Amino acid sequence: MEIVEATNEHAAAWDEFVLNAPGATFYHQYKWKTALELAYRVRTHYCIAMQGRQVRGVLPLAEVRSLSGRQALVSTPYANYGGILADDDEIEAALLAHGRSLIEKVQARRLELKSLLRAEHAELAELLEYFSLVMKLDPDPEVVWKGELNAKVRNQVRKAQKSGVTVETGVRHFRSFIDILRLNLRDHGTPTHAVRWHMALSELFGDQMEVSTAFVDGQPVAGVWLFFFRDTAIAHCGASCREHLRLCPNNLAYWNAIKLACERGYRHFDFARSRRTAGTFHFKKQWGATPRQIYYQYFLRPGEEVPDMNPDDPKYKLAVTMWRHLPLGVANWLGPILRSRIST
Repeated sequence: MEIVEATNEHAAAWDEFVLNAPGATFYHQYKWKTALELAYRVRTHYCIAMQGRQVRGVLPLAEVRSLSGRQALVSTPYANYGGILADDDEIEAALLAHGRSLIEKVQARRLELKSLLRAEHAELAELLEYFSLVMKLDPDPEVVWKGELNAKVRNQVRKAQKSGVTVETGVRHFRSFIDILRLNLRDHGTPTHAVRWHMALSELFGDQMEVSTAFVDGQPVAGVWLFFFRDTAIAHCGASCREHLRLCPNNLAYWNAIKLACERGYRHFDFARSRRTAGTFHFKKQWGATPRQIYYQYFLRPGEEVPDMNPDDPKYKLAVTMWRHLPLGVANWLGPILRSRIST
């Protein structure tokens, strides 16, 4: 067996392995590498374990320089999940060892995995603050409506409908959703990605995505960006305009997305990652979603600590407060410069 860095010649074999590997996610697909390189010129190291012509395991890695200027190897940047996929423990150990050797090669300060599967190694530090929240689906949306959603959520969906909020499905509203997303992120004190990042994803994964958009008086005010992988619909991100929150358009957009996933035969709806103390965690859980641990694991160089952008940290609270008061144009200009250095 040998471990090599994947090139475009390996793309088909990589994706075939990912499609069938336990623990694989949408973000393990080879085109995520292409998006990183196209949008942010990120240097990638997509490691593939080969036994002859057979793929036995993969480890997607990319170099990201943090806000402090320290270089990190991350699996996978700007994604909800990443990490190693391997046929057995021996292959996993070999990929871990290879990833660790890259720390020295690229002069990184750490290697970071964020995975639904825990990698076993005595020297891996851990952060266990993040969870994936997933709900079960049924081909009949009414089964989900009556069996999974609590009364509060159903009432919020009905409120939106009675208030005249409408909803549509279609990627034709994608640019409008991105505008809502960038405004929403500014209002929450969070830097936004560059438009070219979102557009790269939409161009590369156009056949695996959908957008659920809610409207008030014909104007888009909330939406959910969906990706599809295997038996799961993933709410990659959602956003809404805060001046219309009293009408609950975000709840209607999410319910429309869930209905769509049911009708298309998906078995699970992944609300994506949230920190367990965050408001988004509780929002997602009220839909009947079950938390599943995400394992943030690290090889750290001497003197390095586990990175943790805890929103309760006073220095981050100050930064968030200041960001919320930026003019939208300034936030949209400055945001991508900072966001490209935040690997989550």
